Amino acid sequence: MSIIVIFGVSNLFCNCHPKETFKENQIDEENSKVQFKEVNITVVRKILERWDLRFVVGDDYQIVDYIVDGSILEVYIANTPNGDIRLKYDLKKNGIVDLQTHAERNLWKKEIKEETVTEEEKRRFLAIALNNSSVKKILNGRDFEVSIVKYVMYAGGKKGLDPDHVFITFKVESEVYRLLYLA
Repeated sequence: MSIIVIFGVSNLFCNCHPKETFKENQIDEENSKVQFKEVNITVVRKILERWDLRFVVGDDYQIVDYIVDGSILEVYIANTPNGDIRLKYDLKKNGIVDLQTHAERNLWKKEIKEETVTEEEKRRFLAIALNNSSVKKILNGRDFEVSIVKYVMYAGGKKGLDPDHVFITFKVESEVYRLLYLA
């Protein structure tokens, strides 16, 4: 699946991670019940503040990612005194299911790198953009300049599963448009 987003010159800012809204007290301390669909970063942090987990993760930990599968919360944690940690936590039973430590640091750390766009990729990305009805409307048969930049997500030194982000910038007369394509 490919997604194309076009930004006009007045709104070039793109926040790919929208502001999260959190509901307080999502964990019912008395009944240990959680609305699983509402698990968010605040709930994950509350769980990691438990005395038994706080001892393992320390104070300067970084939550890399978390996934909820049924009642199991899986959290990937970097920058702990014990290396990187993968925690499986049962939200229903309010307890640890599995805790794996990895001495290797930054195992799950994600970083974004700019990569060179090959000529073949340039042609393919430009063809996709020019085939988009919104782009056709913006260009309206006018001459344009184009630049293409590709950013790739890496996790643990390997190419991640996240889609590549390709930014295609069109300069049409005095107007600038930036297109984001998730490849």
